[in-house]
Amino acid sequence: MSNLIRSFIALAILAECASAQIQPVQFCYPDTPGVHICPCNNPPSFPGHAGCNNFGSFNGTGGAMLDGHGVASLQNDTLYFEADNENHNVFSLLLESTNATLSGVVYGAGVRCVTAPIHRVFGHIGYRQADGGGTVYWGLPADPRISVDIGALSGQTTYFQAWYRDPNAFVPCNMLGATFNVTNAVSVTWSP
Repeated sequence: MSNLIRSFIALAILAECASAQIQPVQFCYPDTPGVHICPCNNPPSFPGHAGCNNFGSFNGTGGAMLDGHGVASLQNDTLYFEADNENHNVFSLLLESTNATLSGVVYGAGVRCVTAPIHRVFGHIGYRQADGGGTVYWGLPADPRISVDIGALSGQTTYFQAWYRDPNAFVPCNMLGATFNVTNAVSVTWSP
């Protein structure tokens, strides 16, 4: 009986360790302490929850949000990302880097915290389209898992941010090249 109890305890410990995976962490919220202000007088409607407001509709969407889900594991990669409140029916890319700045830099109509070198996740296909303001970055049959696409290493932290078209931004931003915006960012630490 004691061996059976020990086995149950060992299984419980293994299950607890497996569930102790480091979860994706959101950061890079413009107009919050220590982070650059939105460059086009377009603060997010919910500071601390989204990127800068966009100009895709009369009042924008309040700012787009990126969140990570799944397991960031090299052996069992189920990581995927969801972007919400992007402009409807526009091109959207998931950017990734091993470098980031917490304060951010002006980038189109938004603030980018992912820094060079920047990799476009699933860049060989090119983009996902935001339908109804939302995009899910999940491996399609032709896509490699995110860990493979970016060449992740065990123990490495990588940073993600979604870029999307914001074609009406150049007028309020007073910059011809400002036709895009970005979400907040997410950091992920990879396990074996």
